[in-house]
Amino acid sequence: MVREIRNIMKFCYLLSIGFTLCSCATVIIERPEIRGTLYDAVIKRPIEGVSIYIDYELITSNEEGKFIIEGITRKQVFNFESGHDPKFYSIKLKHPKYDSINIKKGTRGSFNQKVIVYDSIFLQPIDNTTLPSKH
Repeated sequence: MVREIRNIMKFCYLLSIGFTLCSCATVIIERPEIRGTLYDAVIKRPIEGVSIYIDYELITSNEEGKFIIEGITRKQVFNFESGHDPKFYSIKLKHPKYDSINIKKGTRGSFNQKVIVYDSIFLQPIDNTTLPSKH
């Protein structure tokens, strides 16, 4: 009987250690999910086919000018970084008819937002080919 009680106590002890270690795990947001909509700066219409480059990935905007870049997270059991590890992303937007632009954002430790939304990103046309014709 005493042996069974000791085994139960050992099991409860190990179980509580396991729960404690699991609760110490934190989720580090390496890069948040990034959403945006791209517009022509002159005629204010969405731009389809913009190439969006980020961390060796290529995404293309759809017919509504929208794009979504998936976020990257990782779990860490003990976080000894204390918010000192720099995190950043750099997005390059390219289209043959528009000036390219870069968007950069950085932080330390972890991004505090799971999703970042760029409502309206305006690209400047290289020439007037996107202007409506005057007939």
